Amino acid sequence: LEMLERNLHPGDSFLLGIDLVKDGKTLEAAYDDGAGVTADFTRNLFHRMNRELGTTIAADQIQHIALWNPVEEQIEISARFPTATEVRLPTIGQEFAIASGEATRTEISRKFHVESMLARLEAHGFSRREVYTDREEQFAVLLTTKTAPPCPREKRASRQWEESRQATDALLSALPDPPLEAQHSPLMRPLASVPGH
Repeated sequence: LEMLERNLHPGDSFLLGIDLVKDGKTLEAAYDDGAGVTADFTRNLFHRMNRELGTTIAADQIQHIALWNPVEEQIEISARFPTATEVRLPTIGQEFAIASGEATRTEISRKFHVESMLARLEAHGFSRREVYTDREEQFAVLLTTKTAPPCPREKRASRQWEESRQATDALLSALPDPPLEAQHSPLMRPLASVPGH
């Protein structure tokens, strides 16, 4: 959105398609379909690693997991390794040990609300023209028009700083005092020092 804000001019149109937040079971079924298409998509990542990076992962044994995260409003796709696996990347001389049953995140698919997405677009100088949805309101297409001139760099930097600060505060406020005050590594300050720093 920031790139569009910098490069589009008043009167330019922007059409955005979004997948809307819906029932978690529906989303999990879509991302873990009975035909196994999405599972094959996940396993293909490891087939490509074998082919292009020289790894020897038993890709066909990888278990595809798709879970709805209602807090973040996103589907989280993971690949679970049924057996302990050593991943060797010969081209860069790295090795990774993956325990039996361990999962690694391979994809995040965010879902959205029409009004909050329109508010985000408005913050970047776009105004609503039309909103199109299907009958069940599972998907939406937003037609907007750029109404404001490109945002000055100083204003963008200030907004980015504020968004970063809010995200940091949200992460830290969820933690109790002991992990905030502990020094987890001699190379790092306690987390409680982050806001002041």
